[in-house]
Amino acid sequence: MTGFEKIHFKGTLRDYQQRVIDNSDKYLKDGKINIVAAPGS
Repeated sequence: MTGFEKIHFKGTLRDYQQRVIDNSDKYLKDGKINIVAAPGS
């Protein structure tokens, strides 16, 4: 469980943002990535 199961976003992600979310399990598995959503991003 990555924690994303509880996150709900009602907007539309950009293509590159969706690719990160789609691959988040793979990226987080090695524990070497931080996903940051800055205000206004």
